[in-house]
Amino acid sequence: MELWDAHQLKLSQQESELQKKLDECRRKQDNLMQNLQGEIDFAFQDQALVEASEAEHLVEQQAKSTMQENEGQQEGDSHQREKEESNTAENEKIFAQETEETEYGGSIPHESEETERAGQEVSFTQVSEQENKLEGEGSLAQNNNA
Repeated sequence: MELWDAHQLKLSQQESELQKKLDECRRKQDNLMQNLQGEIDFAFQDQALVEASEAEHLVEQQAKSTMQENEGQQEGDSHQREKEESNTAENEKIFAQETEETEYGGSIPHESEETERAGQEVSFTQVSEQENKLEGEGSLAQNNNA
């Protein structure tokens, strides 16, 4: 039986060594798994940060675009108001002129008509002066001939 006991003792030692190796391999594998899981988590977190940053950037761009559209619309509204105010002032002026015409029973010359008449008077005056000048020269010529 001694042989059997020696053999069993040797098998027990081998089993113990194999168990230690198995435990060591499991520990290493657990560490590797934890490291891989950490790297995967980090990669996902990094990806999530990138996506969040991209989403934030997109939201900022949309906000700027919306603000620019609103500013453009406000500017357009402002121009429209100015145009309406200008038209209102012009309409009031025209209304006042028409009211004066109606009150005085006739047509009151407007600025453009007055300017045109003044131009005609200048032209008429110039023509008259030229005619007088020519007549004067003609009478001088007759006096010289006589």
